[in-house]
Amino acid sequence: MSMTARSVFSTLAAVACCVALVAGLAGCGSAGSRKSERRSGVSGQEYVGHQLSGLGGKRAESLDAFIDQRIAAAEEKGSEKAVEVLKRAKANGGVSASDYEALWMGYKQCMLDRGYKEIILIKYPNGMYDEAPYYGTGTPEQEDKHTTDMGSCITDTLLVDEVYGMQVGNVNLYSNPSEAIVDCMHRNGAAPMSHTVNDYVNDKATGDPNKASINVRDIKVRECEVANNWFSSYDDDVHEHLW
Repeated sequence: MSMTARSVFSTLAAVACCVALVAGLAGCGSAGSRKSERRSGVSGQEYVGHQLSGLGGKRAESLDAFIDQRIAAAEEKGSEKAVEVLKRAKANGGVSASDYEALWMGYKQCMLDRGYKEIILIKYPNGMYDEAPYYGTGTPEQEDKHTTDMGSCITDTLLVDEVYGMQVGNVNLYSNPSEAIVDCMHRNGAAPMSHTVNDYVNDKATGDPNKASINVRDIKVRECEVANNWFSSYDDDVHEHLW
Protein backbone atom coordinates (compact mmCIF):
# COMPACT_ATOMS: atom_id res chain seq x y z
CA MET A 1 0.00 0.00 0.00
CA SER A 2 1.28 3.45 -0.89
CA MET A 3 1.31 6.06 1.85
CA THR A 4 2.34 9.68 2.29
CA ALA A 5 4.26 11.29 5.12
CA ARG A 6 4.65 14.92 6.01
CA SER A 7 5.55 16.73 9.18
CA VAL A 8 3.04 19.35 10.20
CA PHE A 9 3.27 23.02 11.05
CA SER A 10 0.27 23.90 13.23
CA THR A 11 2.24 24.20 16.46
CA LEU A 12 5.60 23.80 14.71
CA ALA A 13 5.77 20.33 16.23
CA ALA A 14 6.80 17.65 13.77
CA VAL A 15 4.03 15.10 13.58
CA ALA A 16 3.68 12.48 10.86
CA CYS A 17 0.28 11.91 9.27
CA CYS A 18 -0.31 9.00 6.91
CA VAL A 19 -3.39 8.37 4.78
CA ALA A 20 -4.03 5.85 2.01
CA LEU A 21 -4.14 7.16 -1.54
CA VAL A 22 -7.70 7.57 -2.77
CA ALA A 23 -8.46 7.95 -6.46
CA GLY A 24 -4.74 8.39 -7.02
CA LEU A 25 -4.59 11.40 -4.71
CA ALA A 26 -3.68 11.90 -1.08
CA GLY A 27 -2.06 14.35 1.23
CA CYS A 28 -0.79 14.73 4.74
CA GLY A 29 -1.10 17.43 7.33
CA SER A 30 -3.39 19.08 9.85
CA ALA A 31 -5.32 22.30 10.30
CA GLY A 32 -2.93 25.20 9.89
CA SER A 33 -0.20 22.90 8.62
CA ARG A 34 1.04 21.22 5.50
CA LYS A 35 -2.55 20.41 4.69
CA SER A 36 -4.01 17.23 3.31
CA GLU A 37 -6.51 16.72 0.57
CA ARG A 38 -10.16 16.41 1.52
CA ARG A 39 -10.53 14.21 4.58
CA SER A 40 -12.68 11.12 4.72
CA GLY A 41 -16.16 11.73 6.16
CA VAL A 42 -16.17 15.45 5.36
CA SER A 43 -18.90 16.54 2.95
CA GLY A 44 -18.02 18.54 -0.14
CA GLN A 45 -19.95 21.54 1.18
CA GLU A 46 -18.14 21.42 4.55
CA TYR A 47 -14.78 21.12 2.82
CA VAL A 48 -15.42 24.05 0.49
CA GLY A 49 -16.74 26.22 3.30
CA HIS A 50 -13.70 25.53 5.45
CA GLN A 51 -11.22 26.18 2.65
CA LEU A 52 -12.87 29.50 1.74
CA SER A 53 -12.94 30.85 5.28
CA GLY A 54 -10.83 33.87 6.19
CA LEU A 55 -10.21 35.15 2.68
CA GLY A 56 -8.26 38.39 2.63
CA GLY A 57 -6.61 37.82 6.00
CA LYS A 58 -2.85 38.14 6.45
CA ARG A 59 -0.40 36.08 8.53
CA ALA A 60 1.64 39.18 9.29
CA GLU A 61 1.94 42.80 8.22
CA SER A 62 5.26 42.15 6.48
CA LEU A 63 7.78 39.38 5.83
CA ASP A 64 9.97 41.01 8.46
CA ALA A 65 7.18 40.72 11.03
CA PHE A 66 6.57 37.10 10.03
CA ILE A 67 10.26 36.28 10.52
CA ASP A 68 10.00 37.82 14.00
CA GLN A 69 7.12 35.41 14.73
CA ARG A 70 9.21 32.45 13.65
CA ILE A 71 12.23 33.62 15.66
CA ALA A 72 10.04 33.75 18.76
CA ALA A 73 8.73 30.24 18.02
CA ALA A 74 12.26 28.92 17.46
CA GLU A 75 13.46 30.45 20.72
CA GLU A 76 10.51 28.88 22.54
CA LYS A 77 11.42 25.50 21.02
CA GLY A 78 15.07 25.91 21.98
CA SER A 79 16.07 25.48 18.34
CA GLU A 80 19.41 27.26 18.20
CA LYS A 81 20.06 26.44 14.54
CA ALA A 82 16.70 27.79 13.41
CA VAL A 83 17.18 30.94 15.51
CA GLU A 84 20.59 31.46 13.86
CA VAL A 85 19.20 31.04 10.34
CA LEU A 86 16.13 33.18 10.99
CA LYS A 87 18.12 36.03 12.54
CA ARG A 88 20.39 35.96 9.49
CA ALA A 89 17.25 36.04 7.33
CA LYS A 90 15.95 39.04 9.26
CA ALA A 91 19.21 40.89 8.62
CA ASN A 92 19.31 39.95 4.93
CA GLY A 93 15.65 40.40 4.02
CA GLY A 94 14.83 36.70 3.76
CA VAL A 95 16.06 33.12 4.09
CA SER A 96 18.85 32.31 1.63
CA ALA A 97 18.54 29.33 -0.69
CA SER A 98 21.78 27.92 0.73
CA ASP A 99 20.55 28.07 4.35
CA TYR A 100 17.22 26.54 3.37
CA GLU A 101 18.78 23.70 1.41
CA ALA A 102 21.31 22.96 4.15
CA LEU A 103 18.50 22.44 6.66
CA TRP A 104 16.73 19.95 4.40
CA MET A 105 19.99 18.09 3.77
CA GLY A 106 20.50 17.97 7.52
CA TYR A 107 17.04 16.47 7.98
CA LYS A 108 17.76 13.83 5.36
CA GLN A 109 21.06 12.82 6.96
CA CYS A 110 19.49 12.74 10.41
CA MET A 111 16.85 10.26 9.19
CA LEU A 112 19.39 8.12 7.35
CA ASP A 113 21.51 8.01 10.50
CA ARG A 114 18.48 6.53 12.27
CA GLY A 115 18.47 3.56 9.95
CA TYR A 116 15.97 4.33 7.19
CA LYS A 117 16.75 2.77 3.83
CA GLU A 118 16.22 5.96 1.83
CA ILE A 119 14.95 9.51 2.22
CA ILE A 120 13.94 11.07 -1.08
CA LEU A 121 13.67 14.85 -1.21
CA ILE A 122 11.80 16.55 -4.04
CA LYS A 123 13.05 19.97 -5.14
CA TYR A 124 10.48 22.12 -6.91
CA PRO A 125 11.31 24.80 -9.51
CA ASN A 126 10.75 27.59 -6.97
CA GLY A 127 13.38 26.06 -4.69
CA MET A 128 10.98 24.49 -2.17
CA TYR A 129 11.78 21.02 -0.83
CA ASP A 130 9.44 18.30 0.32
CA GLU A 131 9.82 14.66 1.17
CA ALA A 132 8.43 12.02 -1.15
CA PRO A 133 5.55 9.86 0.07
CA TYR A 134 6.51 6.46 1.42
CA TYR A 135 5.18 2.93 1.16
CA GLY A 136 3.40 2.14 4.42
CA THR A 137 4.82 -1.34 4.84
CA GLY A 138 6.17 -0.87 8.36
CA THR A 139 4.95 -2.56 11.50
CA PRO A 140 3.03 -0.43 14.03
CA GLU A 141 6.25 -0.16 16.02
CA GLN A 142 8.19 0.99 12.96
CA GLU A 143 5.53 3.57 12.09
CA ASP A 144 5.58 4.94 15.65
CA LYS A 145 9.36 5.17 15.58
CA HIS A 146 9.22 6.94 12.22
CA THR A 147 6.86 9.55 13.64
CA THR A 148 9.18 10.12 16.60
CA ASP A 149 12.28 10.27 14.42
CA MET A 150 10.72 12.80 12.05
CA GLY A 151 9.82 14.96 15.01
CA SER A 152 13.39 14.86 16.28
CA CYS A 153 15.04 15.48 12.91
CA ILE A 154 12.92 18.13 11.25
CA THR A 155 12.10 20.78 13.84
CA ASP A 156 14.81 23.24 12.68
CA THR A 157 13.76 22.76 9.07
CA LEU A 158 10.06 23.38 9.71
CA LEU A 159 10.69 26.63 11.52
CA VAL A 160 12.55 28.02 8.50
CA ASP A 161 10.48 26.29 5.78
CA GLU A 162 7.45 28.47 6.46
CA VAL A 163 9.46 31.64 5.91
CA TYR A 164 11.04 30.40 2.69
CA GLY A 165 7.63 29.26 1.45
CA MET A 166 6.23 32.70 2.16
CA GLN A 167 9.06 34.29 0.17
CA VAL A 168 8.58 32.19 -2.95
CA GLY A 169 4.90 31.28 -2.87
CA ASN A 170 2.91 33.76 -0.77
CA VAL A 171 4.33 37.22 -1.29
CA ASN A 172 1.08 38.81 -0.11
CA LEU A 173 1.24 36.87 3.19
CA TYR A 174 -2.30 35.51 2.85
CA SER A 175 -3.49 33.49 5.84
CA ASN A 176 -5.86 31.38 3.73
CA PRO A 177 -3.69 28.75 1.97
CA SER A 178 -6.06 28.33 -0.99
CA GLU A 179 -6.00 32.08 -1.63
CA ALA A 180 -2.21 32.08 -1.42
CA ILE A 181 -1.92 29.09 -3.76
CA VAL A 182 -4.15 30.65 -6.41
CA ASP A 183 -2.25 33.95 -6.20
CA CYS A 184 0.98 32.00 -6.61
CA MET A 185 -0.42 30.14 -9.65
CA HIS A 186 -1.46 33.41 -11.24
CA ARG A 187 2.07 34.72 -10.75
CA ASN A 188 3.92 31.67 -12.11
CA GLY A 189 1.50 31.03 -14.98
CA ALA A 190 0.19 27.69 -13.68
CA ALA A 191 -3.40 28.96 -13.87
CA PRO A 192 -5.11 31.71 -15.87
CA MET A 193 -6.10 34.90 -14.09
CA SER A 194 -9.72 33.81 -14.50
CA HIS A 195 -9.08 30.80 -12.23
CA THR A 196 -10.50 31.76 -8.84
CA VAL A 197 -10.00 30.54 -5.29
CA ASN A 198 -13.49 29.06 -5.50
CA ASP A 199 -12.50 27.17 -8.67
CA TYR A 200 -9.38 25.79 -6.99
CA VAL A 201 -11.20 24.69 -3.84
CA ASN A 202 -14.00 23.04 -5.81
CA ASP A 203 -11.44 21.19 -7.95
CA LYS A 204 -9.86 19.82 -4.76
CA ALA A 205 -13.26 18.95 -3.30
CA THR A 206 -13.90 16.42 -6.06
CA GLY A 207 -10.97 14.28 -4.90
CA ASP A 208 -10.35 13.41 -8.55
CA PRO A 209 -7.46 15.19 -10.32
CA ASN A 210 -8.90 14.18 -13.70
CA LYS A 211 -11.97 16.34 -13.05
CA ALA A 212 -10.04 19.48 -12.15
CA SER A 213 -10.34 22.55 -14.36
CA ILE A 214 -6.53 22.90 -14.48
CA ASN A 215 -3.76 20.31 -14.52
CA VAL A 216 -3.25 19.85 -10.78
CA ARG A 217 -0.36 17.44 -11.45
CA ASP A 218 1.59 20.26 -13.11
CA ILE A 219 4.82 20.87 -11.20
CA LYS A 220 4.07 24.61 -11.25
CA VAL A 221 0.79 23.98 -9.43
CA ARG A 222 2.45 21.71 -6.93
CA GLU A 223 5.28 24.14 -6.18
CA CYS A 224 2.67 26.70 -5.14
CA GLU A 225 0.93 24.13 -2.96
CA VAL A 226 4.12 23.05 -1.21
CA ALA A 227 5.14 26.66 -0.62
CA ASN A 228 1.82 27.10 1.17
CA ASN A 229 2.01 24.02 3.36
CA TRP A 230 -0.08 21.74 1.17
CA PHE A 231 1.21 18.38 -0.01
CA SER A 232 -0.44 16.35 -2.78
CA SER A 233 0.68 12.92 -3.96
CA TYR A 234 -0.30 10.87 -6.99
CA ASP A 235 0.03 7.23 -8.00
CA ASP A 236 2.90 7.83 -10.41
CA ASP A 237 5.00 9.87 -7.96
CA VAL A 238 8.27 8.42 -6.73
CA HIS A 239 7.85 6.76 -3.31
CA GLU A 240 10.31 5.95 -0.56
CA HIS A 241 11.08 2.49 0.74
CA LEU A 242 11.91 3.28 4.37
CA TRP A 243 12.32 -0.30 5.64
